[in-house]
Amino acid sequence: MNAQKQMSEILSEEELERMKEERESMDGIQQMRREYLQARREEEAPSSEELEARRRGPEYDPRRMPMKNPDPRVTPHYKDVERQYASLPR
Repeated sequence: MNAQKQMSEILSEEELERMKEERESMDGIQQMRREYLQARREEEAPSSEELEARRRGPEYDPRRMPMKNPDPRVTPHYKDVERQYASLPR
């Protein structure tokens, strides 16, 4: 009987130790979560103008700028292109 009592005391001590470790682990997780949320709050949020500029991309992009006065002799028209393909052998 005495052995069973000692065994239950040992188990309860082991269980208490395990519970203490779990609690410390949970406290550590909660602490990291608080620090993370604090850092997010302190981080400055971008303004709406900055977000809009990011979405739009660069103001001046030569690839997206239309040509001001294209030379009609250089630019093939649809009918010309169609005529070129029609003249090719099949």
